[in-house]
Amino acid sequence: MNKKSILKIKAIEIILTFSETEESEFRKFLASPYFNSSSILIKLYDIILKNNNEIRAESITEKDIYHQLFDSDKFSYSSLRNQMSSLYKMCNEFLLINAVRNKEEYDFENKLKMLNEYSGRFLDGNYLLLFEKLKKDQNYKYLGSKYFEHMNKLNYNYSNFEHLRNNSQKRKKSLYDSTINNICEVISDLSEDITIINYIEKMFNHKVKLNPAKSFIDNLNVKNFLKEIKSMDKVSYDFINTEIKFMDLILQPENFENYKKLKKMVFSEISKYSNSERYYHTGRLLSFVINYYFNDRGSFYKEVGEFRKFQLKNIKYGKDGVDSLNMRTFADILNSFLMSEKIEYIETFVKENIDKVESINRENALNYAMARIELKKGNNDRALEYLSKLKLTEPLFKFFSKMLMIQIYYDMGYFESGLNALDSLKHFMKNNTDINSQMKERYNNLIGITYSIYKIKLKPEKHTMFDIDKLLQDNYQIKSVDITWYQKKIEELKKLIN
Repeated sequence: MNKKSILKIKAIEIILTFSETEESEFRKFLASPYFNSSSILIKLYDIILKNNNEIRAESITEKDIYHQLFDSDKFSYSSLRNQMSSLYKMCNEFLLINAVRNKEEYDFENKLKMLNEYSGRFLDGNYLLLFEKLKKDQNYKYLGSKYFEHMNKLNYNYSNFEHLRNNSQKRKKSLYDSTINNICEVISDLSEDITIINYIEKMFNHKVKLNPAKSFIDNLNVKNFLKEIKSMDKVSYDFINTEIKFMDLILQPENFENYKKLKKMVFSEISKYSNSERYYHTGRLLSFVINYYFNDRGSFYKEVGEFRKFQLKNIKYGKDGVDSLNMRTFADILNSFLMSEKIEYIETFVKENIDKVESINRENALNYAMARIELKKGNNDRALEYLSKLKLTEPLFKFFSKMLMIQIYYDMGYFESGLNALDSLKHFMKNNTDINSQMKERYNNLIGITYSIYKIKLKPEKHTMFDIDKLLQDNYQIKSVDITWYQKKIEELKKLIN
């Protein structure tokens, strides 16, 4: 080890990620004789905490740590390495125990392990009590893949319990129920795989060579399959039927009747679903609208707005398996309302929902929303003021905010500032590696259209209606809330040239 690599020592890497609470908990963990019998590890941990700033600044060496640990003039690289290795193992054990103890998603798996312990020790009363409780806890709590995954594991676990007790009658029923749950889980997994591959192809403009899930469904006689499993219990049958319809949203996007039936079903039966399932199902339908809804723009934004209102009313963001609203989603909702709702409604939406945005970006989301609102009101100065408060790190939002600023410069007659900002934005896009090539092409096209609008405005005598027609052609490629701004400016330029 050398001075440059101190931050690469595995135990130190982990410890430097600890929160204040975790620092305190890990010390208690090390002090417990059940987990650790070495007092030297506690001392080593305390030294690392004491020298936290020096370690981060790499102004302390391994020798310094060794001398504090052993109070010796000599230095043994192997001794320190062994202690660091032991501490690393304790860190990993602590992280694992803490994750299992504190995270709800591990609760079911932990209780399954407890069932195995009860069964193996023939504590039948304890087993049956916990088993019935777990079964009751599902209670369609996750009406979706999680529900069937849990019920599959519970039924299979119970079959093993009865196997140890030579009870074949009860075992055969639980085994059969397990297979029913399992087929639902398999269908759900296929549906998710089809969705993921579609996302890869859309977002990254990458056509996959092999799509096994699609091939499986394409070669399945779906009508016969559904006909033959008609006698299955209603919950399982309805789930499979629904998932196949969701697959068809992607595999048969031209089947608009399928979309309308699914939307009606999800909207009318939303109370059946858990919070995470509500988010998942409405999100899949909304994705279809964004990718395949080919009606006029007004109808499109109205449809998107309807979904967003429904989600805000029926989904608890930041709770029960659904993350808080991120900056991107909040802006997407805001933009859809800007295209379909009155300003009073939009202001109420921001006021009532800003607390649902992730805390790290809440202030940015508010400033972005207020800039949009003030711009819609025609208050360019106030819009610029809000934009200046943005502290963005995500490349796409840097692009959106800069483009908004460039539009405002145009409307205020600050053409030189706008052109300078456009040049800066071109360099930003060229040098950015976080935005994929498909999106870069789209946004570079938007920069080009904006640049042309500026040039024609500044020197209309050097341009003809042919240039305007080309702008109108390019205008159809714009897919953003700013489409109305571009349409308005192009109409103004037509009058200017005439």
